Amino acid sequence: MSDWKEGDLALCVRTRLGRWRQDPHPCEVGRIYEVERIVPTKNEGLGLGLVNIVFPNCFLNADTEKNYRKVTPEKADEFDREVIFHMQNQRITQ
Repeated sequence: MSDWKEGDLALCVRTRLGRWRQDPHPCEVGRIYEVERIVPTKNEGLGLGLVNIVFPNCFLNADTEKNYRKVTPEKADEFDREVIFHMQNQRITQ
């Protein structure tokens, strides 16, 4: 049983679509993607549908979970919250 869910962050650790596919893989090793949907597959466990990524010639438009590792960021500290606050273009009142 996998603990993947929509909205998780997935680190690409390898790019392999399968032996029978000759298409280039749309993801880059070392890059982090957001999981859009979880798809059960027949042979490879779960498939991960990623935000804004299209898997060519793939009926489910998903890639095997074996190509990714789940990334869990640490909780935001005070500095992170201040940066997020500024990025949202809100006024700071002191």
